[in-house]
Amino acid sequence: MDSGMNPKATSSRLVYPAIIISTLFLLIPAFYNHFPLVNPDTATYLASGFKPETPFDRPITYGLLARVFSLNGMSLWMVIFMQGFIVASLIFKIVQRVVGGRFYIAGACIVFFLSVCSGLSWVVSQVQPDVFTSVGFLCIVLLLLNKEKVSMRVLLYVLLFLSVAVHLSHPTLFAAALVCLFLLKRFFAAKETYRQVNLTIAVLIMLSLASVVIMGSAFSKSKHVFFIGSLLEKGILKKYLDDNCQTRNYKLCVYKDSLPASANDFWWNSNSPLYNYI
Repeated sequence: MDSGMNPKATSSRLVYPAIIISTLFLLIPAFYNHFPLVNPDTATYLASGFKPETPFDRPITYGLLARVFSLNGMSLWMVIFMQGFIVASLIFKIVQRVVGGRFYIAGACIVFFLSVCSGLSWVVSQVQPDVFTSVGFLCIVLLLLNKEKVSMRVLLYVLLFLSVAVHLSHPTLFAAALVCLFLLKRFFAAKETYRQVNLTIAVLIMLSLASVVIMGSAFSKSKHVFFIGSLLEKGILKKYLDDNCQTRNYKLCVYKDSLPASANDFWWNSNSPLYNYI
């Protein structure tokens, strides 16, 4: 009887250690910083998850995920570790479907290359929802490859839904990308797989649009603010106020001669007229 070790079993045991090591590669900026990377938006996301309350300018989804990932506030390191683990796992899955064999070696090499030669590790190391843009597209690739078991496909659909639901721009971004994939499917899918590809894309589009339900409160609170910021950026707001403030009592009329220089200043600067009456 052959007492040698089963190569397949050995390979299986090495996959998760390789993913963990790759996850650590993705956290290099945080290790260098001695703490997860944060910015002013981080406080808003965390507050939304722990209150819990939907902010006026973004959905609550990422705040809730951060609360879960941090083990109810135990450590922000757990948040970025989970982000890195998800990204590394999805990359390994794709490499497995493309390379086969000892895919964990190729997967670790690819993650290391991306960590040191791209901005991926910087994005993963931030307590921000930006990383979920990549997560969403990685899920789409795996679902279109159509090589996963039913349970894994369900998990990927859920992960895609969450990835779309963490950012106000994502429903439009992902729906548009999926429509493009539908129109271009003849370039990446065999003709006999069109039906399966169409079904997958249809489900993904519905999930992307369904995420708007979670964002309803944020949209209702902020859509007029972003619209006014856009008018300011284009130079329309000042002209409109000059033409109408004599007959209409808009709150912004008081500030028509001291409007911020840009939309970003209007939205985020604490001295903006916006923060004087919200």
